[in-house]
Amino acid sequence: MEEWMNFYQKLSKVNNFKIPRCILLPATIRIEIHGFSDASERAYAAVVYIKCFNESGQSQTRLLCSKSRVAPLKTLTIPRLELSAALLLSRLVKKVVPILQLPIHKIWMWTDSTIALAWIKTEPHKLKTFVSNRVAEIQALSKDYHWKHVSSKNNPADLISRGCNVDELLKNEMWFSGPDLQTDKYEDNQLFPDPSYRDELKCAVTLSMTECSSNFYDELFNVTNNFIKLIRIFSFIFRFINNIKAKESCNKEKYLTADEIKRSTEFLAKIAQLSEFKAEIDALKKGKGVSKTSKLRALDPFLDENSLLRVGGRLSNADLPFEAKHQIIIPSKHKFTKLLLSICIRSFFILVLRV
Repeated sequence: MEEWMNFYQKLSKVNNFKIPRCILLPATIRIEIHGFSDASERAYAAVVYIKCFNESGQSQTRLLCSKSRVAPLKTLTIPRLELSAALLLSRLVKKVVPILQLPIHKIWMWTDSTIALAWIKTEPHKLKTFVSNRVAEIQALSKDYHWKHVSSKNNPADLISRGCNVDELLKNEMWFSGPDLQTDKYEDNQLFPDPSYRDELKCAVTLSMTECSSNFYDELFNVTNNFIKLIRIFSFIFRFINNIKAKESCNKEKYLTADEIKRSTEFLAKIAQLSEFKAEIDALKKGKGVSKTSKLRALDPFLDENSLLRVGGRLSNADLPFEAKHQIIIPSKHKFTKLLLSICIRSFFILVLRV
């Protein structure tokens, strides 16, 4: 309450607040706009100045306008607030410049945040969503402006973002006339950003794709001579890939499902088919029939929804399950076929012995 009463009593001194109407020097030959942004945990702000030069070399800086916003209730990091302040400044300058209707030589945008400055000079697609959206708008609004770093002591926007009483404002020369900045030093103002600016960078994942030779696929079947073990290996590989893609529905079960086993079996069958029947598969994918010289022609082959080569023909009208009517075609001499036959024969003999 005491703090509020103190603020209220000093509020009347705002009447002493005066801003010169004249913003240009006589015989002005060059005009610049200087915008400053700053943020604190409580607020973020932007302030715009006009600086003019005359023929005799004199210069003058005058306050044009300012704008401030209370920091959102949802806690944001200071660099994110600094970026929000930079966006506020970009919007403010974009609105003010056309109203002036003056020939502006250069527009300088200043921030005391090296992190926000580094983001602004980064391609938006490399940044995370919150930062990316604001950087994209800043770059669009200020594509012809010059973004630079300024020290906190020379940043007049610091006065708004942190707040001050009326007495402090009236005595602050920098607020009315801007900071003392040397034009010839602008281009030399190069600072390295705080390493924490990388926290908002997206993780870059680079995939190198190479064409796999037939030898690579052959080696897949040389992992083991046990058909069931081969299927289990690939089933767990596919499960791992699915868990990476969908972390929320991660499958950590000890045992494989029937669908997982079926998927792996069909995948290996497809590799076996490609090694022997690639020409037929390519023709069917293009909507053509298989060649007259193809040894599969009599089977009237077709591709199912998983691009597996299956037997066609009149059996499609039979009252049988799909798998029975349209069996998967596999090459007779392929390692996959040999492994499959070995497990079938072994199962048959086990069945005979049990009988």
